[in-house]
Amino acid sequence: MAAVGLVLAGAAGGAAVTRSDDVLPPATTGTTQVALEPVGGADVRAELTLTPASWGTRLDWSCSYPAGVWEDGATYELVLVDDDGTRSVVATWSSTEAGSSSGLGASSAVPVDGIARLELGVVGVDGALAAADV
Repeated sequence: MAAVGLVLAGAAGGAAVTRSDDVLPPATTGTTQVALEPVGGADVRAELTLTPASWGTRLDWSCSYPAGVWEDGATYELVLVDDDGTRSVVATWSSTEAGSSSGLGASSAVPVDGIARLELGVVGVDGALAAADV
């Protein structure tokens, strides 16, 4: 009987050893939502999610633009302006369907807190169609 008690005690002790008290709950993502609003008369909008990462920032977004303003197949760009005023094109994409694009993504070495502004425009055309300060 003493041996059975010892085995049961050992099993219970083993369970205590394998139980992980140091597992942390899932961390919150700390994402930042940014809405790019039309600039001038452009009716272009975008909704972005900025996700901090150890290497910088992950950007995910969708955008909408009116039909007929730019020809189908126009190349759009997302421009990141950092705290020093340095401008970087972080993504380009083409739209063949008038109206919207979704599921777009990019990354930057600039951390979220180092991003001052985001702009959406057309490659080769001066000025933003939509923008927001971050």
